[in-house]
Amino acid sequence: MRSEDLNDAQREAVAATEGPVLVLAGAGTGKTRVITHRVARLIGNGVPPADVLAVTFTNKAAREMLGRVRAMLGTKKLAGGPTVCTFHRLGLTILREHAERAERRPGFSIYDQSDGTGVIRDLLEELVAPDGPADPEALQRAVSAHKNAGSAAEPEDAFFARLLERYERDLAARNAFDLDDLIRWPVRLLADKALRRAYHERYRYLLVDEYQDTNQMQYELLRLLVGPARNICVVGDDDQSIYRFRGACRDKILNFKRDFPGAKVVKLEENYRSTNAILRAANAVIAQSATRHAKRLFSRLGE
Repeated sequence: MRSEDLNDAQREAVAATEGPVLVLAGAGTGKTRVITHRVARLIGNGVPPADVLAVTFTNKAAREMLGRVRAMLGTKKLAGGPTVCTFHRLGLTILREHAERAERRPGFSIYDQSDGTGVIRDLLEELVAPDGPADPEALQRAVSAHKNAGSAAEPEDAFFARLLERYERDLAARNAFDLDDLIRWPVRLLADKALRRAYHERYRYLLVDEYQDTNQMQYELLRLLVGPARNICVVGDDDQSIYRFRGACRDKILNFKRDFPGAKVVKLEENYRSTNAILRAANAVIAQSATRHAKRLFSRLGE
């Protein structure tokens, strides 16, 4: 790992390996470089690779991160880890290890959105919606939104509550989880203190990419996985949060210091993609947002 590949702010973010850290990475400022260098630095400093968990949103991003770490450290140093994966892959790993606790048998199935819609379509042959024929796809989206909201409260709508209860029973009878269960069930399981302690001992260092795009259940899963040392580093940019329609909670990155008092904040503001004329225009527009972490992007690429 060569520190000369990093600018001063990136170097500061990489070096802050202990305790909670928020890295505010503006567009084009090299956030992936920071995450991969942090992983490499931890392992280079003697942290066992298996103790490091890095979570992102796509398999492509996970493969890219792991590939960069391997290029820096070599395959031999990475024996047994680190774990670099998506939220859903992490949840699936937990469920495979504790299927019976989650009321399933080993070898359970994972239902995608289409499979879940099929289950609801079957249920609508028995359950009659009060307002006439119901749309199975719309109901599947409503079920997904309810699961991702992280609320323990029962739905107020009696028909939807009945449908949800039957849907859950049907999945269990089929020995299946849907995609939302891959986050929701691990959150339930980690309410057990002994199990939670076991994962704290396994994953001593937690890194999270695109933190601004986490939804409520993903946020709750992360909070449960953070051990007493609070070694969590999140990287993201509240100015790039565009996934509210699929449950992303931008307030999580805005409130990181409240959730983790004493957290170190590092801002990555040097942009490697655009010229300053473009960045001045972007800064002027973004500055109009009433709630954001103040950042001002600049470039060495000239005007």
